[in-house]
Amino acid sequence: MKPVTRFQALELVLIPITFGFSQLLMILFGLSIIGDDIWSIIGIPVAFGAFISLVFLIVYLQSYKITEFVQLESFFRLLTIFGGLSLIGILLFQFIIQISDWIIIQLLSLIIAIIGSVMTGMCIYFLWKLIFTQNLLE
Repeated sequence: MKPVTRFQALELVLIPITFGFSQLLMILFGLSIIGDDIWSIIGIPVAFGAFISLVFLIVYLQSYKITEFVQLESFFRLLTIFGGLSLIGILLFQFIIQISDWIIIQLLSLIIAIIGSVMTGMCIYFLWKLIFTQNLLE
């Protein structure tokens, strides 16, 4: 495994922190706008998104080996592009079909949870692998 720079290691730490902070803000937004129904409107899609991302991570990490930080960065770029396109698609879908705002909030929170959970899992996995590989080499 190729060693990473300090900036890359900082990136591996800050992505999970940023995702955790975004989830906290999403819950606070839900509490202020939605109220007590937040757990059924936002909580269930976030939990389902975490489950989907966990299954995806297990399958993906069994199939592909990530050995360099560049592979992780390119995967994150693709994930961000597809996630952004799906968010734009859902918002356009809302304008065309005129479906309920609650359904849109649920879909958006599901997509954000999947993207953030996959990125967090990949960062933790890569950082874990990096720490133990470098400790064995020293």
